Amino acid sequence: MNYSDIRHGEPYRLFDHGEYNLFNPIAREDLSEFIVNLLFDKHKQGRIFPVGGPWTGDNVHTIKSAGQTMFRVQGKREHFDVVPLTKWDKKIRSLRRIGKLVPKLDVVAGYLEAAKYWSVVSHVAPPYGTRSFNNYVEQLKAHNYDAGTFRERMKQGSSLTPDI
Repeated sequence: MNYSDIRHGEPYRLFDHGEYNLFNPIAREDLSEFIVNLLFDKHKQGRIFPVGGPWTGDNVHTIKSAGQTMFRVQGKREHFDVVPLTKWDKKIRSLRRIGKLVPKLDVVAGYLEAAKYWSVVSHVAPPYGTRSFNNYVEQLKAHNYDAGTFRERMKQGSSLTPDI
């Protein structure tokens, strides 16, 4: 999540055009309710149930549209850091090679691979709940939420997911 980065004037990172994937994020409150409803149903025990947030215009996003939402809600001019996938892949390959000598860099390469995966593969699931991503971002603004930039949070050892 880059809400605080945008608040601090940092760009929002995109791979190429930022529209490779679609996702329907689910609010933690809706997810909790979904899980609790499954707990006591014997027919659903031991099974896997995909779940996402509502399939509404304000909750189905691409990486780019999620960024646009955060810029709009915060009243900021859109400022994207566009990284070509070919450059990202080259960085991952280099870190994997160096990671054979410096294991911590191999871990970084794994993180970069995960970031790429979540940015280019759609993550859609059957809808559940009523809370939207747009509403969540508006709540962050209303509560004057500020976790510092991603870089600052990583230095502190926390990615800090907002709890409002």
